[in-house]
Amino acid sequence: MKIAIVGGGPAGLYFASYLAQFNPSFDITIFEAQDLSINAFGLGYTLQKLDSILLERLDKQFYTSLFCEQATPIITEALFKTNIEKRILPFSEGFSVTRPELIRYLSQKAQSFGVSIINKKINPQMLPELQQTFDLVVISDGINSIARQQYKQEMKTVEHQAKLKFSWFTNETEHERTEACFYAFNADEGVILLTSYPLTKHKQVVIIEMTDNCLNSAELKGKTPKQAIPYLNKLLSSNGDEFHLHSTDLPWYTFKMNTAERLYHDNLVMIGDAAYSFH
Repeated sequence: MKIAIVGGGPAGLYFASYLAQFNPSFDITIFEAQDLSINAFGLGYTLQKLDSILLERLDKQFYTSLFCEQATPIITEALFKTNIEKRILPFSEGFSVTRPELIRYLSQKAQSFGVSIINKKINPQMLPELQQTFDLVVISDGINSIARQQYKQEMKTVEHQAKLKFSWFTNETEHERTEACFYAFNADEGVILLTSYPLTKHKQVVIIEMTDNCLNSAELKGKTPKQAIPYLNKLLSSNGDEFHLHSTDLPWYTFKMNTAERLYHDNLVMIGDAAYSFH
């Protein structure tokens, strides 16, 4: 059986490894635009206690191998902060993994089972030919899936756009920080939200969110995430903190929720964020 997987992110890579173990005779090819998944949405993931327990039970080798080189800090506390107050609360034990680290591990795992990974971008118009060439086509190319475009009527796909913008940054601190952070700061532009979690004891991934109106007002109007850093540093440091945000060269993104009445069309099926997403 010849199987094509479009998208070499976590869903596509892990699914390919599972199929290869389930039936080693399957001929599996992943099509991935070079480095697209590594640079795509998100810098990493946080696994809390329930996630890690389930992952260890489902695939112990994957779980124990994921952090074989360097463990990330264990998160046990959460810091909640506004302009005028702060509170520290217990946090369900967890840890983080960077997206590049996860992609590298899953790529090596898939290739060790004989899965072929081809650096090639598949366009929506190429899907019918792909369906003729392969017995099964699995679409795992994320929230902006080409299958959702190509077969919008057949699968009755719907996209909901939230009136929110967000982007990723990193933050580096001199002192150790191993807590998850959740901030809500009032500014002249509106409310600005921050979520962060540690990658190392001195480096955190930071997500900044705000409404469209907030981003298009006052000090933030017309600014890219990189250009907004000086203002964000000053604002977020105004309650006894010290922020030194670094750009990830990513733009402002729009929150999107994907739904579909059908997840398949003929011999094509969607999985992961291509099928459903609640970003």
